[in-house]
Amino acid sequence: MAYRDRTNTKKADPFDYCFLEVQLKKKGKVSEKPDQVRLVTVDNQLETIIFVRNNLDACIDNIAMVRRTETVQNG
Repeated sequence: MAYRDRTNTKKADPFDYCFLEVQLKKKGKVSEKPDQVRLVTVDNQLETIIFVRNNLDACIDNIAMVRRTETVQNG
């Protein structure tokens, strides 16, 4: 189980969450399908935003894996 200390209230702005728009596409190609866009909700703590920015490739890999799993489940 993971735990984070939330006593640090440094936020990027007054909102509690922000959205990241991730467009899945093959390198060098424009996405033709609107379902290739994913919105990811991230809490607005500076620590989280910095983590996501520093680990964006891993985050995108996870989103792509979820998409592949959805494709397999839906046939």
